Order: sequence, then C-alpha cells, then structure tokens
Amino acid sequence: MRLGGRLQAAIDIFDEIETRKRSVSEVLRDWHCSHRFAGSGDRAAIGNIVYDALRNRASISWKMESEAAIDIVYGALLNEGSFDLERIERGIAGNIVSPPFLSKDRLFLWANRNLLEAPLHVQADIPQGCLESLMFLSKVNEGIALAQRPPIDLRVNNLLSTTSKVARQLSFCGAMPVSWCRHALRVAPARGLNRRPNLQRSEAFKSGLFEVQDIGSQVVSYLCQVKPGMEILDYCAGSGGKALAFSAEMRNVGKIHAFDARKSRIVPIFARLSRANVRNVQVHVERDTLDSLLGCIDVVVIDAPCTGSGTWRRNPDMKWRLTDMQLSRRIEEQYDILEKASVFVRPGGHLVYITCSLFFEENDWQVERFLTHHSSFQLKNMRKHWNRLMPEQAPIPYVSKNGLLLSPFATGTDGFFISVIEKTI
Repeated sequence: MRLGGRLQAAIDIFDEIETRKRSVSEVLRDWHCSHRFAGSGDRAAIGNIVYDALRNRASISWKMESEAAIDIVYGALLNEGSFDLERIERGIAGNIVSPPFLSKDRLFLWANRNLLEAPLHVQADIPQGCLESLMFLSKVNEGIALAQRPPIDLRVNNLLSTTSKVARQLSFCGAMPVSWCRHALRVAPARGLNRRPNLQRSEAFKSGLFEVQDIGSQVVSYLCQVKPGMEILDYCAGSGGKALAFSAEMRNVGKIHAFDARKSRIVPIFARLSRANVRNVQVHVERDTLDSLLGCIDVVVIDAPCTGSGTWRRNPDMKWRLTDMQLSRRIEEQYDILEKASVFVRPGGHLVYITCSLFFEENDWQVERFLTHHSSFQLKNMRKHWNRLMPEQAPIPYVSKNGLLLSPFATGTDGFFISVIEKTI
C-alpha cells in the first residue's frame, strides 16, 4: 500500500473508533481480518497513525479547528515529525484511493495556531475533567509525556539468564540495559511509520529469558521487597506479570499465591509460569481456597483494578472513553479489595497497594481512607524506602503524602502508584 491508501485506512479506522466507541485494538483487528492483502508493514504504519491520532486528538483538533477524522489523521502524521507537508502531498499524488489533501484553511490554521494559547487540558491532550485528578504540579508536562509513543520494556528472567546475555541476543532490535533498573532492557519507540519489533516471536522469549513488562511495573514489583523464603499473596494477579517478577526475586524459594477474582484474566498465567521456569507459584481461582492464609502472609500485594490512566501512552483510546461513573465504580471496587485483602497480612507483615493510575482519588485518597479505618496499619516512609532501595542514578518519582508515583515525565515509565503499609499488631 502507498501512503494514500494507508492514510485512508487510518481515517476509516479512526472514524469507526470515534463514532462507535470501540477499542482501538478491536477495530484494528477487524480491519486486518477484512484486508488480508495488507502486509505487515502496512498494518504497522496504519496502526502508528491511528495510535498517534488518539494520543494527540485534543491538541490536533484544536489546531485544526476540526474534529473530522481526516483532519486529525493528517495532523497526527504531521505532528510525529517524520513527514512534512511536501512529502505527504507528494506521497498521495496520483493514487485514486488517497483522501483529499488538507484544505487551505486547515493548512493555515495548522501553521499559525500556537498550542501554548490553548486551554491546559488541550495542551496536555487529556479530557478536561481529568486535569484536576492528576497527582502532580506539572500536569501539562505529564499530559504531553502521556501522548508520546512508549518504548518496549523487557524484564530479563534472572532465573534463566542475565541482562547482558539477553541484551546480546536482542541486539538486532537495539535492546539496551537500563542503568537504574537491574534486570531491565529497553527498545526505543519506532519512528515514523516503521514497525516495532515483535519480540514475542524471538527464541529468547519462547525460551522464557524475558517478559515484556514496563520498567515502572518492574520497579514497583521490586519495591514490594519480597525475599526468598517468604509467603506472598498476589491478590489481583491478572496474567501474572508481578508474580513472575516476585518468583525471580525469591529465586523460586518460598511461596507465592496468585489470585484474581476475574477468572478470565488469570488464564494466561499458566503458560507464562511454565515458560519462565517458575516453580513456587500456586494459582487460586476461588477465594475460599485462601481461607487458611488469613493472618499468615508476609507481603500481600494489591495491583488494583483502576482507570489505567498511567498507561495512556499504550492505550490512548481509554482516556477518551473514561466516564465519571467508571471512575466511581473503580474507587469503590478498590476499597472493597483493600478491605478483603488486608485480612491476610500477618502482624509485622506488609500490605502493598499499587495502581497504574495517576489519579488522586484512586491513589492517595484510597490509602488515606483505608488508614483512617484501620489503626493496626501504619504507612512506611516512602521517600526513605525509595532512597534505600534504588540507585543514585535513578530518576526521582513524585512523593505524595501516602505513596510514590512514577510517571512518563518524572521517571520515563508508565504511571504507577505504590504505597507500602505495615501491619503493626
């Protein structure tokens, strides 16, 4: 496919997402199935354009004074920086499937409107109602960082290999060690319309030598401070990313109980455990099988269901579909989970609350609410916790009253909140 065909496909897909409120992954999958002639390069290029359009929808729409799919898609291509107007016009010329080029009015607006004059939520490319919920002062900077293409982060499985060995095996894609995160490799984001490497097809992945896991997720897993011989409860285990990281930290010594009330989410964990040579994880699909663990667990980890605002770089459609009702539902669900999971912590043990959200209501406020009603739990000093465990060259996260917040702007990671709470009696 030539540029014109790719642009028209991106316009059609973006319009489907916007008008029918469907997820970007679902619409892209349907398009791929109905356009088998499109090669992998075409699919990657179209996906890049659509994702960029969603990441920067508000700012492009403001500059173009238009919410039309065609204008936002053209704006996304220009915004990324690999294409200028002349290259685009030349690329679509003579192709009958090309969309019409931008009108003179749109071209004038694009060249002359200064984004610094836009409302703050437009500069930040986030919904207006979300601006006040963000947990930091640099709201616009964080919003801009959330609208960038993310890297691919990998966690090397130190049960089977070392960071340097896996880096050599993945040198073909530019995977580089990250100095401040012990077992992490990072692959830079693809530029322009280029494909990202499909690392899950590599022999190193199939052999269990690494997992795809954002560095933020790796760091909060490390901050849980699990040790060999401990008994751990991963209460919202999902597909097992943190359970695998815990097992590697524990060198397969001790026991990890992985549970998730949403049974469909935990299904992938079995294949992942086998591939990674993890032997100390017991999977629970029914909560009553945890009853014997009441008051016995060293570290209870809650990676709570949340709005996912910290992952908007990877899931940009989520920010435009978020509603007040969804946020309220998540807040109540999180507190219910905190209540139910806290009963498993032994005296002297720790309850660790994690979200991939940047919203105050899901993070600091939840911890404050829990501590108010549970006098036997005491918050650890998270600044000291970070300084004690992380190397000097590590970026500085936000430190709030009740936790730490990693973010795209502050730490170059997805957004993650963590609070470590000790049970004193």
